[in-house]
Amino acid sequence: MNILYITQWFSSEGGGGEVVFINVAKGMAKKGHKVEVISHKLKNTADEQIQGLEIHRIDPKLNNQLPSIFDNFLFMILGIIQGIRIIRKNKIDVIHSNNFISVIVGKTLSKIFRIPFVTTIHHVYYQTPELWDEWAKQEGVSKLSKILGPFLEKMTIKMDADAIHTVSKSTYDDVRKINKKSKSCNDHQWTLSRKVSGYFSEEFNDYIVFIGRLVFYKNVNFLINAFIHVLEKIPTQF
Repeated sequence: MNILYITQWFSSEGGGGEVVFINVAKGMAKKGHKVEVISHKLKNTADEQIQGLEIHRIDPKLNNQLPSIFDNFLFMILGIIQGIRIIRKNKIDVIHSNNFISVIVGKTLSKIFRIPFVTTIHHVYYQTPELWDEWAKQEGVSKLSKILGPFLEKMTIKMDADAIHTVSKSTYDDVRKINKKSKSCNDHQWTLSRKVSGYFSEEFNDYIVFIGRLVFYKNVNFLINAFIHVLEKIPTQF
């Protein structure tokens, strides 16, 4: 099978969501499928050489910063152009896009060439507008993003896809609220995370581990503030 993946980072620099998408693409290549990837050019990123995996890095180049409105627009245009070249050269069987602008690129190509389309959604900010307000406060991010962001997010979630893949039960539920007709599925990470605690030895029962980037939407502040209430209930445990 020939698969076209579209994502803006295709690097761990983009966070856990990108790592999930990278692992899917690499896994399919290692299983013998022909995998093409369209992504941004990145500073100081060396792509692994994996048989069956070809990465097409396009402008604009990201220098370890979040893409601007102009960066997103240019990626959308150049991504569609690059996608047309790839599809004309190879018989692509399915297109898989990752969040936001990549979804617009993938859906456009899917519509033009009538190729099945899958999208992966990691988070849904639309239900909580204050998250977009916080996003717009980040360095290098346009203030317009708090207006354009919710609009684009809702539009991409409501786009007709052959399948919408979510990585958590909460995101699955949020997608269903916005697009009740979506063909959504989730990879059950949320159920596995509940079961995994049983595999740790008793000596770690009093430990709490957070794994993730220190960015506002990971809500580490809630975890820290929760300890006020934990200490009120079980003060001798910590």
